[in-house]
Amino acid sequence: MTQATQSKISQFASRAEEAAFWDSHDTTDFLDELEPVDVEFAENLTESITIRQTPEMLARLRALARQRGLHPSTLARIWIREQLFSAQSPSIGDQRVERNLLALDAQGQVAVKGPGD
Repeated sequence: MTQATQSKISQFASRAEEAAFWDSHDTTDFLDELEPVDVEFAENLTESITIRQTPEMLARLRALARQRGLHPSTLARIWIREQLFSAQSPSIGDQRVERNLLALDAQGQVAVKGPGD
């Protein structure tokens, strides 16, 4: 496409406007205005871990995730991220986490170690 040629593709004020345009137009009508690109796919940018839960805890996680329209692993990932960020700035919530860890330790579900253990 030369500078003198007027584009049939509009300028968009937002991504939503652009998405609406492409949802209602066929890209093959604009092939003369498009340029080929090389696409590179990134390697897997995340890693997985296994977190064992009791059936009851897993059922609760699934139910809460379903209520929020999320996959259980997505909800767990959100909560883990929130806790990791809040751990950097101690708060009242940390006391609740500590109580929960001690309760799990009492049930034999987790081993809580103190400083220097």
